[in-house]
Amino acid sequence: MAGFDQASPRSASGRPFVCAHRGFPEEPGEENTLKAFQRAIALGCDLVELDVRCTRDGQLVVFHDDCLSKSRISELDRAGLDRLAAVAGMEIPSLEESFRIMAGRVRLDIEIKRAGFEVPLVELARRLLPPNGYFFSSFHFGVLRSIHAIAPEEPLGWIIGRQNFAAFLRRRRELLAPAGVDRSLPVRFLVPHRFFLSPRMLSQCAKAGVGVIPWTVNEPAEMVRLAKAGAWGLITDRPDLAMWELRQEPRA
Repeated sequence: MAGFDQASPRSASGRPFVCAHRGFPEEPGEENTLKAFQRAIALGCDLVELDVRCTRDGQLVVFHDDCLSKSRISELDRAGLDRLAAVAGMEIPSLEESFRIMAGRVRLDIEIKRAGFEVPLVELARRLLPPNGYFFSSFHFGVLRSIHAIAPEEPLGWIIGRQNFAAFLRRRRELLAPAGVDRSLPVRFLVPHRFFLSPRMLSQCAKAGVGVIPWTVNEPAEMVRLAKAGAWGLITDRPDLAMWELRQEPRA
C-alpha cells in the first residue's frame, strides 16, 4: 500500500481517494465497527475514517458520539462502557484492534473527538500503522497543535463545519500560505463540510499544496463535480457508489 504522496495528491488511477465514513456498514448501528472496516477493505476503499475517544481508565475506543445511554464515554471505564454497549446491542471496538485489522491494508483518517489523549494515540499509531498510511484529523485546532508538538512530522487535517467555520476564516491566510512558505502549523489536509467548500477554497488549497477532502458526499452528481473541481478525496457513506461514479474521472 503506497503512502500519501505529496507530489501526486490523488490515487494511482488519477481519481480522488474514496474515504469510507466510519467504514462501510451493512446495517444502521454498524458504523465504526470491525465489520464495517472489513467491508470497506474488501470493497477496495482508499481510506477509512474512524472516530477516537478515550474512557476514564485511559482505553482508546472507536465511537462517534460523546455519550452512550446518556453516560459520557470519558466518564466510563472500559468495563462500564462494554456493559452499556451490550445492553444496546452495540459493538465498540478498541482502537488497537481496529488498527490491527486495517494496518497496511487501507489508509486511515483518524478523527480525534476531544483533547487529552494525544500522546497515547500517537504512540499507538506509530507502533501499529505503517508510516504515511494515516493522518490525524479534528475539529479542534488545539488538538492539532498538540499532535504537532508531540510529533511534528505527522500529517494533520483540520475538519471544518458550522461550529468552527469562523475560526477557519480567521486562520485561513496563515494555514493556506503558498507552498514553500513556513507555517506555524503545517496542516496537510483541509476537511470541510461540503456546504462550506467553495471554488475559492479549492483554489487557495491547491496553491498552498493542501489536499481538500469534503464530507459527507453521498450524491453521484456531487461526487463527480467535486472530483472535476480538484478534491483530493471524498468522505462518503456510499464508498461503493463513489468508486463506481469516479472510476473514469481523470486527475484535475
